[in-house]
Amino acid sequence: MKVAFFVGAFPGLSETFILDQITGLLDRGHEVDAYGWPSEDVQSHDDVTEYGLMERTYTAPALPDSYAKRAAKGMGVLSRLLVDTPEVIRTLNVLRYGRLAASLRLLYASTPHVLKQKKEYDIAHCHFGQNGILALALRELDFLRAKRVLTTFHGHDVYVDVPRYSARLRRFLFEKGDGFTVNSEYTAQSDLSLAARMKKYGLFRSDWMLSHFRTGLVREKTEVRFECSRLAVWLRRKEFSTRFVLSRGLLPTSRSNTGSWAEGHDEMS
Repeated sequence: MKVAFFVGAFPGLSETFILDQITGLLDRGHEVDAYGWPSEDVQSHDDVTEYGLMERTYTAPALPDSYAKRAAKGMGVLSRLLVDTPEVIRTLNVLRYGRLAASLRLLYASTPHVLKQKKEYDIAHCHFGQNGILALALRELDFLRAKRVLTTFHGHDVYVDVPRYSARLRRFLFEKGDGFTVNSEYTAQSDLSLAARMKKYGLFRSDWMLSHFRTGLVREKTEVRFECSRLAVWLRRKEFSTRFVLSRGLLPTSRSNTGSWAEGHDEMS
């Protein structure tokens, strides 16, 4: 089976659930490619090198935060693609693709498909709703050739990212998408009423692999101190029954640091 993953910045140091899905499919003999945006993480997990994932990764040009710089750079991207693929001008169809076209995100994202890829996939698995919209638009433009487009919602995308798009683009996602999964029933019953829109969906929990992260003591000269960096997430949308407290450089002699343990304890109950 040939699978294309549509992700955000890749490889992402914290998104081990995506990494594990990709390597799991490769271990089972499937062909996998990843499409995303340049990652700013200076470190990556060993699996990225061990599995040669960068050779399977196709990144779009970095999208500048400044719209002026984005437009200037976009002119160069557009002129380069127009030479052999005049159809790329359709990525700027604001009437059809709204914010996705106006932000030039669709133009930038089309680059690896136009320049490097002519593959056909059995499935395009999109992590986060906004990437599902992007992949479906690319498929409609015939820049992505995928028989099925599956979108997985993780929580943050449902409450923050997808609502930024127009109601028409959200309908586009649910009408054109071939399958959907959610990380929890709470996400399915979100403000976007995913359960009603998706009709059929699967529950697909994404867990961290703690073996990817190193823990231990940090020795500095003759001093031994603990370096604590624990992630605090206790959200109903993730359906976690356990919460962790975030604290960095916690020292027993520091009143200010020890006080941080109490912060946020009553945030949700």
